[in-house]
Amino acid sequence: MSARMISPLRFVCFNIRMETNEPDPADNWSNRRDGVAAKLASSGADIIGLQEVLPEQLSFLAKTLGPLGYQHVGTGRGIDGDDEASPIFFKRDVFELRGSQQRWLSDTPSVPGSRLEGAGCPRVVTAALLNVKAYTKDVFVFCCHLDHHGMESAARRFSNRLPIQARQAEIMLEQIDHFCVSPSAPRIVLGDFNSWRGAGAHAVLSERGYKDASVASGELDDTPTFTGFRSGNIVRRVMERLTSAHIDWIFASGGVALSNYRVDPSVYTATDGTHRNLSDHKMIMSDVSFDAIEG
Repeated sequence: MSARMISPLRFVCFNIRMETNEPDPADNWSNRRDGVAAKLASSGADIIGLQEVLPEQLSFLAKTLGPLGYQHVGTGRGIDGDDEASPIFFKRDVFELRGSQQRWLSDTPSVPGSRLEGAGCPRVVTAALLNVKAYTKDVFVFCCHLDHHGMESAARRFSNRLPIQARQAEIMLEQIDHFCVSPSAPRIVLGDFNSWRGAGAHAVLSERGYKDASVASGELDDTPTFTGFRSGNIVRRVMERLTSAHIDWIFASGGVALSNYRVDPSVYTATDGTHRNLSDHKMIMSDVSFDAIEG
């Protein structure tokens, strides 16, 4: 590694599944939450991007991860900051927070609670400007959860056309450009894109020159990241007609080195001794490095 590159930082992305009454009560958040917190704590992450985090879940994770040195930014997507959040957690001893914001992926991004026409619900991108203390080097981090509408019908048609997700990605990139006061600083995007490889948001970021960690790390990794709690999940089965159901992604701007990408099994041992999924998604991670000198 070049002497100009910072020591690798670990980035983690995980859709933890919102707190709701699941068909099988064993999959309820109350039974999963300790395992989710333990998985995040043991991941070695410097940065964690999460999706589907309701206020009580965010409070629990903040209280659990806070004593381990994590701070977070990001609130719910609702008008009053309620509903699901896509927060960014970061290690306080590694980073200094220099700025943050949240924008809605709609035609009016600064209007809380706004949604794109055709989308199922409001969607946000959470942004953080962090300074790597050891190098006084800025990095911009973004976390999102794009809409789900259109996925099942596209998969049934064997189509890569996901217009809502593509448009939300375009809006997100516009907001990223507005937020990034230093155009040469590295940009890392974490998220559940609800888009498989080559479709929707994945295609948009790839076309704009962002690098997909699942490819940039070496061999292409298409391990499914949306699995459901059980193998019979209908949406996942339909998606697998066209894709591997790999819909969670880590992207980085040019000049960023990505390595050691992997999809974590994301299971825990329940009180009855069975192995269960921590979420209906799998956690993904990648090590990230970039030039230590401001360009």
